Amino acid sequence: MSAELTFAIYLVKEIIQAKTNIENRIERSVLWIQDQIKQGQSIDALRKQIMTYAQQYPMECKKAYDASMLIEKNKQSQNLLEHGQLYFHRILYCFSAPTRMIIDHQTKIIQRTSEPFEQILKAEFIMKDLIDFFYESSGNAATDHQYKQDAGKFTHLLGRYTLDEILYAIDAAKWIRHDQQLPPLRNAFDLETYIDEARFVIEQKQNARIREKLI
Repeated sequence: MSAELTFAIYLVKEIIQAKTNIENRIERSVLWIQDQIKQGQSIDALRKQIMTYAQQYPMECKKAYDASMLIEKNKQSQNLLEHGQLYFHRILYCFSAPTRMIIDHQTKIIQRTSEPFEQILKAEFIMKDLIDFFYESSGNAATDHQYKQDAGKFTHLLGRYTLDEILYAIDAAKWIRHDQQLPPLRNAFDLETYIDEARFVIEQKQNARIREKLI
């Protein structure tokens, strides 16, 4: 039995824990593993990537069909935030609790309570979060196949633009297309059309931050 087949059987039966279409899943996994090896990957490297993901998200592994989807899910779980880097988009932050009204049960008096306003960078923002934000903005209801395609598209975009630029481009596409009475954006690659608007917003926020420091 080849190393590729042994690895594929382990992934399908032990990691994915498939109950149906086992032979087809193993065959697809073998072909994908062989293709990865041709591209310069090693089985050890693939095993390390998949096992790291499997330890963190065992239940998500069971949703994969074959080995290729395990790697795709692993990519989607990787944190896109670099801590120490300055970000502006609201989706990347957690905000302090708003003002609340509390009843003093002894006096029956309603009191207003609040905490100092804070915005804290999230611990992580993964590919799934980015794609979900895009779908929510455009009203998309994606299939698994489309989701996988868009993960590839956003990986490409992140190689050319910052995370903030992409997020603000999603915002810009939404309100500009709404104003122009155009249908929501469907193709993630078309976000490049709105990068200039995104950069303008980011520049405004950078300038506002500089002014705050000067005051």
